[in-house]
Amino acid sequence: MNSLSREKRNEFDIFKDYFEMFNPTGFKSFYYSTKYRCYFNYDVYPAFKRDMHYWFKDKDYYPESHLENPMADGIWYVKPNKGANGDGIIITDDVRSVDMKNAVYQKSIDKPLLQDGRKQDFRMFIAMTTYQGYLRTYVFFDHYVRLAPYPYNEKDLTPQVQLTNHDAYWIDYYETLELNPKYSDDIMKSSMIAFTQHPHYEILYRNFLDILTDFSDDVYNNLNNKTQRNLIHIFGIDVLPDENLKLWMLETNDNPHPTSIDDKRLHVPIWPHPHTGMPYAKTYTKSAIDELITPMQKNKDVKLDKYTMVYEKQLKYNKWIFV
Repeated sequence: MNSLSREKRNEFDIFKDYFEMFNPTGFKSFYYSTKYRCYFNYDVYPAFKRDMHYWFKDKDYYPESHLENPMADGIWYVKPNKGANGDGIIITDDVRSVDMKNAVYQKSIDKPLLQDGRKQDFRMFIAMTTYQGYLRTYVFFDHYVRLAPYPYNEKDLTPQVQLTNHDAYWIDYYETLELNPKYSDDIMKSSMIAFTQHPHYEILYRNFLDILTDFSDDVYNNLNNKTQRNLIHIFGIDVLPDENLKLWMLETNDNPHPTSIDDKRLHVPIWPHPHTGMPYAKTYTKSAIDELITPMQKNKDVKLDKYTMVYEKQLKYNKWIFV
């Protein structure tokens, strides 16, 4: 087996440092400027929300979405193209009055599956590698269920009812935590639960694997001879279940950041994973480093524990760029 170049090994070291520090801004500024980057290019996967629309608009698991105002009835989420952590999302039942450019207009899912009377979605952790001549997709052993703080009412368009991404209303929520700590503490604890503890875990997980296989095929078809090298990419995929247990993929997130779990800026408690005792994000990142990134750096076979390989396909090109 060929050995990695010194530059490539050094890049993996920087990759791991940024990844462990949860510093995606500094991380991206590095790996998009280096010749020996170890992350997928933006032409391989959908990086921004409008890219996702082009990728997924014909998929039966992607909600109805438009790049321009649909001028239609119903509840719509208007998402800025490069928005993150829920910033700038408009929830409206009068979409005709909204004028946001460079955005995606996504229709609300009818009859979402509720838990404890609250809206929910799932943040699913996956990793993809191009290594040893194969594209492989790995799934972390557990994920987390995110619940909106307040009971669901389809006519109530406040973020605390409609959005499960706590970053969208963290400041207001933290003020509530100080005013009524017991009530808010109970809400927060119940808002981060293990996906494996979900009452419909088995069927929802199978449905997710169907989506993930299709997504992996699309990534595979976008790889080319320039992108076929020793690469790894970490995704957080957000999916929402409806009453029929159909999963809807809301969006993909690269290098998912754990602000919803461990927001040190606001001194929010860190809710541990029920099986490991570690915060969710630190669990999946440490496992990715130990099981995938470090073996790749040392040019050895991966050693799986918390991750499971669910997709493998030999790369298309005979010429392997080994950097």
